[in-house]
Amino acid sequence: LDGHLSAESASVVFGFTPNGKYGPAIAAAPLLSGVEIVTRLQAAHVKPVDQGAARLKMIEVGVHWQVTPQVRLQADIAVEKFGANDNTFRNENKDATRVFAQTWALFRL
Repeated sequence: LDGHLSAESASVVFGFTPNGKYGPAIAAAPLLSGVEIVTRLQAAHVKPVDQGAARLKMIEVGVHWQVTPQVRLQADIAVEKFGANDNTFRNENKDATRVFAQTWALFRL
């Protein structure tokens, strides 16, 4: 599109731990120990010069457990809402609402 594109996005994360410990804010306050409840809010707006604006809104809630410094377990659920002009692969996201859940583990050496 020869540079005729504007895009904005925002993300806000809220975390709370009743019994854990966070790292320093300059390092994005990582969970160092314990359990946390996390909520993420995200939004994006992309406007090509020759098409309508594509929009995304998402909310995600999760529970994260830092078992040891090397092991972290997470469970998250999210709802995504795409706009009417979201022309992605085969138009699968056009005006779609998606709900997904995921669980995963992270192992560090």
